[in-house]
Amino acid sequence: CYGLSNGALSIAPSGGTPAYTFSLSDGEDNSTGVFSGLVAGNYTVTVADANNCSTIQTVSINQPDYFVISVSPAQSTVKMGDTLHLLATSNQPDSVIYTWNPSLGLSCNACADPVFSGNYSTVYNITGTSSNGCQAVYDVEVTVIPDYDLFIPNAFTPNGDGRNDIWQIF
Repeated sequence: CYGLSNGALSIAPSGGTPAYTFSLSDGEDNSTGVFSGLVAGNYTVTVADANNCSTIQTVSINQPDYFVISVSPAQSTVKMGDTLHLLATSNQPDSVIYTWNPSLGLSCNACADPVFSGNYSTVYNITGTSSNGCQAVYDVEVTVIPDYDLFIPNAFTPNGDGRNDIWQIF
């Protein structure tokens, strides 16, 4: 993940006489050829066999892009009673798993594209997890505009004909 010390290197030698020993330029030695907890950068690897014949090779661990997620529409406003389609995207080349919290008012909380149909304004925290376990977070507020349109009749006709027989506020 970007900026973390979670890179790994696995060396699989061929030729020579087993057993092998592996030395990394950061000072770590082992007999497995697996090194973890590495930062991005260049490393020199020395592999020696049982006859003490050795080879040296330089390898690079690349820094992945900074993980960013976003949600559209950027301004999420909806009139009470209407729905709003939200879409989370990222800059990661592989699949990303999205988790929306809270799930109140959403059609799903573990998808990239939930539909909001709530009655209350809510701030959602979206966590994206990439295929290699890196995470990014994004907050989005969905603002619900109340719809309090009222109609108050100014007359009624309580004559039993089924039309305007009772006075009612709509």
